[in-house]
Amino acid sequence: MAEGWAAEGAVLVPNQPEAILIGEVADDVSVEPGWAVASTDTGLTFAVLAATAPTIGSNEFYFLWTVAEQIALEELRQSDTGVKIFMRRLDAPRTTEVVLAASTVRDAVRHAVGVLVKAGVIAAGAAEARIAAIRSGGRP
Repeated sequence: MAEGWAAEGAVLVPNQPEAILIGEVADDVSVEPGWAVASTDTGLTFAVLAATAPTIGSNEFYFLWTVAEQIALEELRQSDTGVKIFMRRLDAPRTTEVVLAASTVRDAVRHAVGVLVKAGVIAAGAAEARIAAIRSGGRP
């Protein structure tokens, strides 16, 4: 596969011409529109590219949280050291971007959502979905 790919799954299609269209792949191969393709010595390799989390501005990051979550996080700064440190870093004037794929950001989001679950702001069953939405840059 080409350098830089982050394939979640790949299918090798042996001995297919370079100009192949997705619709011309043999019936026994599951390839979806939008997949990437790379030519190898043994055929074409099709792969789903893994989504990468974006880098966003710190203000935009705040808007990934609902108003209720933002209010609760402001209140929880006083009692939860993890939330306090996270929010202080976001508020720092030198913070201009939030790299959603950074492990420290991912851990902080998980911690903040966990605290919001304990506070009753987020339902326990919705926690993983909220974490995923925030980490991917999705709006509430």
